[in-house]
Amino acid sequence: MDTGREETREQRSAWVTAPIVALIFANLVPVGGVLFFSWNVFQIVFLFWLENVIAGILTVLKMLVADPTNIRRWLGKIIKIPLFCIEYGMFTFIHGILVLALTLVDNSTVTGDNWIPGALKTVMDPQLPWVAGILLTSHAFSFIWNYIGKGEYRNASLENLMTGSFNRVVVLHLTVLFGGSLMVAYKAPVAFLLPLVVIKIILDIRGHIRERKAFGPRNIPEAVLGES
Repeated sequence: MDTGREETREQRSAWVTAPIVALIFANLVPVGGVLFFSWNVFQIVFLFWLENVIAGILTVLKMLVADPTNIRRWLGKIIKIPLFCIEYGMFTFIHGILVLALTLVDNSTVTGDNWIPGALKTVMDPQLPWVAGILLTSHAFSFIWNYIGKGEYRNASLENLMTGSFNRVVVLHLTVLFGGSLMVAYKAPVAFLLPLVVIKIILDIRGHIRERKAFGPRNIPEAVLGES
């Protein structure tokens, strides 16, 4: 038996799954906003920030569902879930303010003490809610398909869920925020945001596969399989 070919086949199958296809589609939808609805950099960055809020909410759901029959785990949840909400919420809030602050650099109408409402008006678009809904659907689909349907909740640990969520929000959001800041500073066309979308898709897929490996079935030693 050619184990090399089997490993290659397994690697390919890990990249071609229904949740990953949904993830790629959801990430490409904002590109349509750029091409067909003349979205600016602020709207794209704000949308990705909103996606992090969605991911945080689903992480809380994953923590609640994780290993539901373990009494000790529930004692940990009482402490760790509120702690995660506070830490993740503060981090996301600060980055949300930074996203809105981008509008101050390139928009002279967003000024004064009430600049946050003005910045929100700048980033909001009639198409934004349904695009956010598509992103929510993508994350919810993965949650139902993998976490619930494949029983990953039985193997998930609260620590891995918290760490994975923070790793995602730090890497993705800083990448998009940094790229958006450069675009505003150098007056780059919004089309230059498209490479950032590609980077985000790659990071999303890598994070998705890493999570599947972390919460997948426990590896059973071959000796045990031979005895059964």
